[in-house]
Amino acid sequence: MKTRIEELQSVIAVKNEETSELRKVIDQHTVQLNEERQQHEQELNSLTMQVLELEKFKEEADAKLRDVHNLEQNKTDLERHVQQLIKVRLERYFQHFGFLSG
Repeated sequence: MKTRIEELQSVIAVKNEETSELRKVIDQHTVQLNEERQQHEQELNSLTMQVLELEKFKEEADAKLRDVHNLEQNKTDLERHVQQLIKVRLERYFQHFGFLSG
């Protein structure tokens, strides 16, 4: 009976050593995975900031583009208005000096 107990104790000791080694492996993997997770989180944060900066840049560019279109329309409107004023002034000038009947 004593030998059976000793055999079982020996088996338990071997299993305890195996368990201890497996725990070490699991701990090493856990540390490695945590480091990788932290790196990925940092990369994600960095990429998120870049995306936000690009979105802001795009919004600013879109606003400036709208301003350019508005300026072009205003320029066209002003050119038409100037041409109309020149036409009116010339008509009045010619009417004043009798070049046109009217």
